[in-house]
Amino acid sequence: MTQKVTFPIYYINSDIKSQYIFLLNYDISSLGDFMIKEKRNSMHYTQEQMADKLGISLRQYVRIDNEQAFPRRDILKKLILELELTNEEVGLYIKKLTENTA
Repeated sequence: MTQKVTFPIYYINSDIKSQYIFLLNYDISSLGDFMIKEKRNSMHYTQEQMADKLGISLRQYVRIDNEQAFPRRDILKKLILELELTNEEVGLYIKKLTENTA
């Protein structure tokens, strides 16, 4: 069963100082191997921007982005908020990372 989640993405056009809200239907089952990277790309953030937003080094963020390292609890909370991850996505992310390390 395919589960679709709708979440807002906010873009601010600095030229006219207006905000655009796009609602996307995101098919959770279509997430590839690198869910965090795909979510970051869908929100048009670079790895460097995400590292700055999370308050960590670029090197550490690259490990998280490539799902080679599990973030600390405080960083995970910021990651969830910045990427607007749903409960289902967080669950899949944690499950996948724990299976890879087990």
